[in-house]
Order: sequence, then C-alpha cells, then structure tokens
Amino acid sequence: GGDVVGTGRPAGVSPEVPVSVPNVSSKPESVESEIKDIEDEVVIPYPLEMYFSSGAGAWFTKLVINADGSFTGEYTDGEVDNAPEYPNGTTYISKFSGQFSEVRQVNDYTFALTLETLEVEGEVGESYIEDGIRYIVSNPNGLMNSDDSDYAKDYLLYTPTAPTAELNEDFLSWWPYRVEETTPETLMLYGFCNTQTNTGFFTTPADE
Repeated sequence: GGDVVGTGRPAGVSPEVPVSVPNVSSKPESVESEIKDIEDEVVIPYPLEMYFSSGAGAWFTKLVINADGSFTGEYTDGEVDNAPEYPNGTTYISKFSGQFSEVRQVNDYTFALTLETLEVEGEVGESYIEDGIRYIVSNPNGLMNSDDSDYAKDYLLYTPTAPTAELNEDFLSWWPYRVEETTPETLMLYGFCNTQTNTGFFTTPADE
C-alpha cells in the first residue's frame, strides 16, 4: 500500500503542471478571441466600390476592392481634343487590376493596406481609335506616387464612422460631403486614401 501513497505524493506536485498548461494554451485562445472581436466590430461589406472624382467634369477613377485584397478599376478622362480621324474627341483610359496585401486594422475605423501588384491593360502612352474616339492608355489616376513615377504603395481604408476631425484635409477635399453647409462629424462613407498624395476614393452616397 505504501507504494500507492508514494506514487500519489508526486501527483501532489502535478498541480503545477495543470496551472502552467492553461497559461500556455490560453494565450492563443485570447489572441483568437481578440481577432474575433475585431472582426465582429467592423465587418467591411466587400466588394467595396469607390470613386476618385472631383464631383464635376468628365474624369473619374473607379476602384473595386475584394475581400481577398484583389482589386480592379478603371480611370477615364474625356477631352474635346479631336481630329478628322477621331471626331468624337480623346479619352485617356486606364483599365487595371492588382493585389493589396492583407488588410491590417490600425484602430476602430482605420485599416492599412500595401500595394503588392498593379497591372495596366496595354502600354501606357499608346493610342488607338474606336467609335470615332482616340483612346490614350494612361496610368491609374489616384494610385500613383507624388511625382507619377511609380505606383503608390501605402494606403489607408476608413470606415464610415471615422471622425472627420482626425483625417487629412487634402484627403477630405475629395470627399463627396465636403460641400455640405455643416460638415458631418463622421465620414459617412468608406474612404480610401493614397497616403503619398492624400488622394481620396469614396463609396457613393446613398442619396445618389
């Protein structure tokens, strides 16, 4: 019988093992639950369709971002510049697609994305005539760096709850609600900021 008691006593030491095991296993669980909490707080309604535009004039860039970070888009800018070969004028155009890195949450209303790849259909600068319009292949307006030498790499995605007082003024100059008599306290729309140029893409207001 003594043997049983003897083996039982080392088991008395064993509480240290169970204590340490939950500590180890609870860390991944707590990290997982934190990630889940973030996902629960902010569910982005992909695909996000956003526009960079002055709100007037013929030019705009459309950008559609998918849940996996892939994106497509089109920039177009029509001009009256015409000739007998292209009586319907000239249009600068850029059809493009690419991939952003995994979205990283920065705070309650901001996510960071990094551009991984971007491809434009055709050769930038080449032109072709179709339906009486001269098309000139261009870079994607709004996704370039400050001197237009390359694509900008770093972007921020803002949710509609983003407080406008915290955001860059140049970015907000592209915001559809900038013309309101009283500036809304929050962005009201999803916004996408090229951090090198503070260019702003926005989802379309519901009343449009």
